[in-house]
Amino acid sequence: MSFGENLSRLRRARGLNQEELAAQVQVSRQAISKWENDDAMPDLPKLLAVADALEISLDELCGRDAYAAAPAAAAEPAAVLPAAPPQQRHALRLVLRFVLALALGFVLAMVLGMGGPPQGDAVLPPLDESFSISGLGFSCDDKGYLSYHFTPSISGVGLSYRIVFTDSNGIRSGYDVPCSDGVCSGTAGGLLGHYGYSVSISVSNGQSTRSVAVANNLNFGNYHVSWTPLD
Repeated sequence: MSFGENLSRLRRARGLNQEELAAQVQVSRQAISKWENDDAMPDLPKLLAVADALEISLDELCGRDAYAAAPAAAAEPAAVLPAAPPQQRHALRLVLRFVLALALGFVLAMVLGMGGPPQGDAVLPPLDESFSISGLGFSCDDKGYLSYHFTPSISGVGLSYRIVFTDSNGIRSGYDVPCSDGVCSGTAGGLLGHYGYSVSISVSNGQSTRSVAVANNLNFGNYHVSWTPLD
């Protein structure tokens, strides 16, 4: 069984549709569809997020039987080993995340050059004053989940993006947006209300931020979205 087939089976077994799993993992529904069709593979952070959402181990998610490699005795049936308790699986995920954080920190330190600028003066990705957004699009499924995508004029390692929806009462709902190959996309699964939102997008390098308003009068419902784009 391929990774995509196993992911699809496990998702359905948990009673989740693609949109619901995408909202928990903070990716687009299209990303879940590509993974299940074996058109793409999630990276390690996304694998961990999927495993957490489905409450399973990485071995189970990747279709790997931890005991399949042990040779069975020729004359005796193989012993059935008990599955690890949830506490042990949770501890394993915490250890994996800690190791991943250490590895990412080491890579980032190498990129910034530990032998270059003194501590406190690390080189950050520059932010262009003329930050802009292109390719903005919204879509809504039959569950009322709003998805969005856009292409920022500034991209690179060390930059983070955030989209903010403000309703007519001034209440703001913000979402961090993951990006891949220069295109950012996500799902606002927890957005309350469906009418009259204004939308802005910001980019940050951890020290300074650029923000731009991109849309007004955003209205959405089942399979329907309308908005007024801003130049």
